[in-house]
Amino acid sequence: AYGPLIVLADATFQPHSAFPLHPHREIEILSIVLEGDLSHRGDLANGTTLPPRSAQLTSSRRGMVHAEANEGDAPCRMLQIWLQPTTHGGEAVHFQRAFPPRGQHIIAGDEVMPLRCDARVEWLDLDANASHTFRVAAGRNAYVMSLDGWLASDVGMLQAGEGLELRAGEVT
Repeated sequence: AYGPLIVLADATFQPHSAFPLHPHREIEILSIVLEGDLSHRGDLANGTTLPPRSAQLTSSRRGMVHAEANEGDAPCRMLQIWLQPTTHGGEAVHFQRAFPPRGQHIIAGDEVMPLRCDARVEWLDLDANASHTFRVAAGRNAYVMSLDGWLASDVGMLQAGEGLELRAGEVT
């Protein structure tokens, strides 16, 4: 575990494939669609399909049953992030949002997609040769992941799929 982060999976669903329905309890499940379309089945938002650059948050709370699927003809790539909540109980809820094609955006951890833990998930598009400085406040941690290319940082190189744990301070 890394703070409340307990799972970070970069998964690709082949066309016309799905996880079977399965239960969750007291976990925050964030799915971010990178390519293709992701369908949601189960107790909440049954039949919802999310396109690329959209996300869904399922806060399982006292319990729910769900599954993700790719009902389309092309592969679907997604990130699935599980976070451990610090508050418990209540009925399961589902949130979703789309985000613009370029820039830096909050995915979860705000009023639109509230997390029941002290975390925020952001998306940052970087153009080739662009630079960005990550500032991590004292007492905080961050995790940066390269999704589809190389990232050069003050502390080394990341290739697609690799991540970097950041502590208080700055990394460019």
